[in-house]
Amino acid sequence: MRLKIVMALSLATLVGNSSNAQNTDYVGKKGQMYLSWGYNKEWYTMSNVHIRQSSLGNDYTFVNVIGKDKPGWTGDEHSVVKQPITIPQYNYRIGYWFKNNWAVEINFDHTKYEVEQ
Repeated sequence: MRLKIVMALSLATLVGNSSNAQNTDYVGKKGQMYLSWGYNKEWYTMSNVHIRQSSLGNDYTFVNVIGKDKPGWTGDEHSVVKQPITIPQYNYRIGYWFKNNWAVEINFDHTKYEVEQ
């Protein structure tokens, strides 16, 4: 019973807060800067991967490829780096409001796609 109550409260909190995330009425203030950072976890469906390298004469397609994300270095004996240098699969953005309704933003998403054999 306690688990059901905790899950219901968690769901209500997530749903309530997510509605504020898409508020399109927000307008920044001139001269204001913003920064955000987050972590990625990715899931992929089966894909076709087409590779074309005209200069090398290559043109082939892998059909129904199963891909997965690669959250970080494994730390095994074949790794170049034994310890993680950065947090894997992160994203960040930084922006600046030039006017109250106009801003410029730089965004970087560090994601990985690894093909399974």
